[in-house]
Amino acid sequence: VKAFVLVSYQRGYVEQETTAKKLASLPFVKRVYIITGEWDILLEVVARDIEELGDFVVKRIRKVPGVEKTLTLAVLKRVKELE
Repeated sequence: VKAFVLVSYQRGYVEQETTAKKLASLPFVKRVYIITGEWDILLEVVARDIEELGDFVVKRIRKVPGVEKTLTLAVLKRVKELE
């Protein structure tokens, strides 16, 4: 299952880029973007199933220093993807 995880960065804890790099080093994380708007970091994640995805978000992503909260968006269907 592919998902996008929005991450809210906890300012003043560690540098935002440090948090993003730590997230990038985790398994299942395919892409990491520092973004503008209400959320600070966007992750593209691929897991075997929804249960593995949930465990990964709760037990790994949310444990990274600088991660305040997350919002997970599971992909239901890919309509277009450029290679």
